[in-house]
Amino acid sequence: MRVLEVRMAVTGILLLSTIVSGIIVSALGRPLNTLVFTIHKLLALASFVLVVIVVYALQRNYKIGGPVVFLIIITGLLLLALFLSGAFLSFEKPAHAVWLAIHRVAPLLTVVSAALAVYLQLRTKI
Repeated sequence: MRVLEVRMAVTGILLLSTIVSGIIVSALGRPLNTLVFTIHKLLALASFVLVVIVVYALQRNYKIGGPVVFLIIITGLLLLALFLSGAFLSFEKPAHAVWLAIHRVAPLLTVVSAALAVYLQLRTKI
């Protein structure tokens, strides 16, 4: 496997690990378990950093088509929504229900958007 393909695979694993750790954080309830919550935040940060690295490498080394660029932007916006909603949900006082809804729906949309971008890019034979 090439380095970029490994990074893409690790990014996917990190995104899925972030989702699993978020489910665990939610299942444990309040007050938030500090260890699990910290692991969740670090996985989310590592996922974001790796997504940026992969996207930078893709745009630098390969031709990226219009639909892939659109999906990359959507994925970035969804990751931003996840960070913001996660921040509001981590406060001691209850967050607005909208933030909870965003934080529950955005992970699935992020994975779908990122996977579709990878699929379309691989289909064009990066």
